[in-house]
Amino acid sequence: MRFWAKKIFWINKLPYCELIESNKKIKFNALHFQGSNKKYIKKIYYHKQAVSISEVIINFYKRIKNKIKKIMPNFLWDAIKKIAYFFIRLKNLVIARHNAFKKRGLHKTRLRQNKIRRANLIPEKNLKITKKVFLDCGTHEGEGLQYFINLYDMNDSWTIYTFEPNKIHYQLLENKFKQKNIKIFHNAVWISDGFIDFFPSWDNSGSSIFADAAELAGATLRKRLIGGLKGPITEKNEEYIIYKEKKPLPANKVKCIDLSSFLKNNFDRNDYIIIKLDIEGAEYEVLRKMKKDGTLSYVDEIYIEFHDRFMENENDKTTQQIIEGVKKLGVKFNQWD
Repeated sequence: MRFWAKKIFWINKLPYCELIESNKKIKFNALHFQGSNKKYIKKIYYHKQAVSISEVIINFYKRIKNKIKKIMPNFLWDAIKKIAYFFIRLKNLVIARHNAFKKRGLHKTRLRQNKIRRANLIPEKNLKITKKVFLDCGTHEGEGLQYFINLYDMNDSWTIYTFEPNKIHYQLLENKFKQKNIKIFHNAVWISDGFIDFFPSWDNSGSSIFADAAELAGATLRKRLIGGLKGPITEKNEEYIIYKEKKPLPANKVKCIDLSSFLKNNFDRNDYIIIKLDIEGAEYEVLRKMKKDGTLSYVDEIYIEFHDRFMENENDKTTQQIIEGVKKLGVKFNQWD
């Protein structure tokens, strides 16, 4: 630009610039763009006025249409319009049908993929499978249960057993899962039948039959409270002092089941059995007893969350020993978090 012109702006669709030295407004007769800036041009400018590209196309179409109408009879013009509208509607219909066909095809493809996925998830041991069973040990509020129902497409052909010793969560599960094939038990999973002390954690997130495990499961909440942040317990509450001193909540007596005996008494080796264990530290003794009793071989797949961090006598080494023992029996092992 000449004379250090800056600040391009528009007045009545005409391009102007302002000279820095004199602050005068000067009208451009033309604008020229070079290089990569050309791709940013969205308008075409003429000598006297600027118009958009769409306006140019519309004006061109109107001129052509008016010229054709002058030399063409009205009935012929109306016929051409009807034919044009027909082909436009036909085009839109074809595009809509094509999109619908693609959508249906994609849906069918996904159904086939899901069927193959489920078939791969549950390989048939033999042709004598009598039952498909899922045991959810430590169901909490049913988040994991719903995940497995969706993953394995657990319909009425499955029998689902859930075990949850926390009374609050048990009542929630009864209201949440009404299916006839889901059996909900207010029991803890252990190595014997009877009753056992059950220690709820302060936030109900990691209740356990072990006091230390229940206490450590609520450690995050304790830090939040003692750190001075807002929470359900304050210094005015008696519970705060118990919490600060790291004392567990009082234990409740709950009914417990021997998982190994439960498997042996209710199922056989021809059943397809999947187990999820999230029982806050009790998994070590439960799995050792199942291996000793020979009932671990009843299981086809097992999902385990290990809680060695809560257990004084358990560590990475004992955890790995259990995992190796599970795999040696041909049970498909999955880490559950």
